[in-house]
Amino acid sequence: MRFRENWDDMLIQDLKLCNSPKPILTSYPVGYELPNKIPSETRSSLLCARNFDSKDGMLRISGKLLASIQREPIHSLFWASGFSFSDSRVIQEVPYDPFLKFLFFGEEMSMAVRLYTNGWDFFAPRENICYHLWSRAYRPTFRQLRDVNGLERVSQRRARTLLQQEPFQTIPAVTHDAPADSKVGSSSTDSVSDSSGESNTESLGVYGLGTVRTLQQYEDMSGVHFRNRSLDAHALQGGQSPQAFNDFALSLLAKMAAQF
Repeated sequence: MRFRENWDDMLIQDLKLCNSPKPILTSYPVGYELPNKIPSETRSSLLCARNFDSKDGMLRISGKLLASIQREPIHSLFWASGFSFSDSRVIQEVPYDPFLKFLFFGEEMSMAVRLYTNGWDFFAPRENICYHLWSRAYRPTFRQLRDVNGLERVSQRRARTLLQQEPFQTIPAVTHDAPADSKVGSSSTDSVSDSSGESNTESLGVYGLGTVRTLQQYEDMSGVHFRNRSLDAHALQGGQSPQAFNDFALSLLAKMAAQF
């Protein structure tokens, strides 16, 4: 990551401008290239739903560049792990789930619903604050490790159960290398189903959903429907109109140029 000068002051000021008692600034930052080819772009991006993957069932999200620098942070429907700035109490209230071994797709959505149901709200910063190296060609990734125990598959099931995409599941808790004080269950498995057929996410303990808001409220807010894996137009546009994004502005300029 490469940060702009005074990035911390800018983000603290943005937090103060958010219309929420528990705001999180989050987005997919603009990219840069090695060694230090940093663009001059300072417009922020907004997280938008893209599609549910047909193989793992996980929602994919993308970042759309906004058409202009904003006067105040924009409400966001989603959360990104690569850039998340907030009050430190979020770590105590919504700790990372240490049992999601090898999970990549699914991490951000499971964390988003946990944060939201614990009362946290998401916002895109007014400006792009940092630059991310999106290319992975220069370094190894966890994909180069062999998942001989099928931990990714287990973690995906755990995440889908949290999102109530999979009722009637019993998810093994992968206990090795987990923090000693992790309270996930009294046995070696986390039972996450009940006799009604609904996912019992309470058995996930502190790594389950919060009690301030419900998963249904998150679905209503975001336009994402986990059980039937469908998306409203609201989700695809990140809660904004098409005019809010740079690609709309570029297409409009192209149409205007074609008239001359």
